[in-house]
Amino acid sequence: MMTNWNRLRRTALFQREAELTDTWQIIGWWETRRVPYNLIVGIAGVVSIAACLLAVGVGGAFLKEPLQRPDPPLFGLVLVYAVVANVFYSGGWLAELIWLRLWRIRQPRLAVLSFSLGLLFSILLTLLPAVAAVSWVAYTLLMRQPPLTP
Repeated sequence: MMTNWNRLRRTALFQREAELTDTWQIIGWWETRRVPYNLIVGIAGVVSIAACLLAVGVGGAFLKEPLQRPDPPLFGLVLVYAVVANVFYSGGWLAELIWLRLWRIRQPRLAVLSFSLGLLFSILLTLLPAVAAVSWVAYTLLMRQPPLTP
C-alpha cells in the first residue's frame, strides 16, 4: 500500500512548484484537487461499505442466527459524511490563507503536506467502519455467538 501511496504522491495532484500569493490562486489550487479528493475518498467509501456488507454476510452464513445488515437510513449518513468531509477539505485552503496572512511565510510544501495528510486521514477514517465490521464479525465467529447489540 505504501508503494502505491508513494507513487500517487509523485503525480501532479501532489505538486505545487510555484509560490502562490494571490488568494484566488491558492483557493484555485485547492479546488482543482477537490474532485480527485472526492473520487479517492469515495472509492475508499465503496470499499468500506462492500467490506462491511461482505463481513456481515459471511459472518451470518456461519452462525445460527444471521447477523443483521444496517438499516437503509444508515446509508443516509454517507451523504452527511461527504458534506462534512468537504467542509473540512475547505479548511485546507482556509488554513493556508490564514498561515500566509498571519506569518507572511510562503511555503508551497505546506499546502502539499496539508493536502497529503488530509487525504490520507480521510481515507483511513473512511475505512474505519470496515475495520470495525470485520473485527466485530471475526470476534462473533470466534465466540460462535453474536455479541450483545445496543
